[in-house]
Amino acid sequence: MKIPREQAVARLREAGFSYKRRADRVEIYRQRGTGKIVNVSLRDLFDETYTRTVLHQAGLTPAQIEDFLLAAVKE
Repeated sequence: MKIPREQAVARLREAGFSYKRRADRVEIYRQRGTGKIVNVSLRDLFDETYTRTVLHQAGLTPAQIEDFLLAAVKE
């Protein structure tokens, strides 16, 4: 299963992350309030494992990640 990058970034934004800067082959997003940092690849499509990793690093629960992946498949 491939997840479009835009969908993963949209989910990060919903979790309170905003774009900070670009570095090499990633964009860096920082969460307001906590200062938590997540690096997101510039690839157009993410595989399921990479998507899970990014969302886990962002602090989403396993249930939230599953819900996101199920919704992404339907789109």
